[in-house]
Amino acid sequence: MSLIDLNDWARRKIGGLPGVAPPSQTNDNAYMNTPTREEFEARMAAAEARADARFIAFEKTIADAVGSLRLDISEVAGEIKAANVEMAHLKNFKANIWGSAATVIGALLALASIAVAMFESGRNTAALVSTSPAVVAPAVQTPQPIIIQIPQSAPTPAPVAPKE
Repeated sequence: MSLIDLNDWARRKIGGLPGVAPPSQTNDNAYMNTPTREEFEARMAAAEARADARFIAFEKTIADAVGSLRLDISEVAGEIKAANVEMAHLKNFKANIWGSAATVIGALLALASIAVAMFESGRNTAALVSTSPAVVAPAVQTPQPIIIQIPQSAPTPAPVAPKE
C-alpha cells in the first residue's frame, strides 16, 4: 500500500495518520505524480523516436525481402527463358501428334476401302461363276497334249577314233 492509500484508510478509521494533514487542507496536486509539460514532451519524443527506429528497421527488413524476391523472380525468369530455348524444337509437337493421328486414320480408312473392294470383287466373281457354268465349263476341260515335231536332218557321221 502506498502512503496515500494508507492515509486515506487511516483517515476513515481513526481520523488520519499523525503528522499527515487531511487532503482537504493540502494541495490536491501534492498526491499526484503529474509530469510537467517538458517531461511529457520528452517522453513523447522518446516514444516517437523508438517508434521511428522500429519503423525504419521494419522498412529495411521489407526492402531486403523485396530485393531478395526480385532476385528470385529474375532467376526464375532466366530459367524459364532457358527452358523455352531448350523446348523450341518441341514447339509444333502437338501439331505433329495430330498430323500423325490423321495419317494413321487415313491409312486405316484406305485399308478398309481396299478390303471392301476385294470382298465385292469376290462376290461379283462368285455371282458370275454360279450364273454362267456354260461359260466356265470349256475353260475347265482337260488340256490337249502339246506335240513337238523334230524335223529330220542328214545322218550324223560316225565318230572318228583318235590317232595315237
